[in-house]
Amino acid sequence: MIISVKLFGAFRPFGQQIDVTLNTDSPKVSDLRIAFKQALKQLPQGFDNDALLQSSRFADEQSVLAESAKLKSETVYAILPPVSGG
Repeated sequence: MIISVKLFGAFRPFGQQIDVTLNTDSPKVSDLRIAFKQALKQLPQGFDNDALLQSSRFADEQSVLAESAKLKSETVYAILPPVSGG
């Protein structure tokens, strides 16, 4: 299954969207997190900020998802880095 992930905030230097291939019958957000990390590391810019990835959350068009949430094909997901404001 190919999952499209829109990138925001600290992930935007890697592009606007990344397609990730998941080789499992019933993929979950936790599977996407692993594959997403591998995909980022293969980009020319490289990726070495594991803390950022671990503190970020994946979301669909309606909600932020738990790690155990099952992914659906033909759905675009987003990775949301932590933010702060004041």
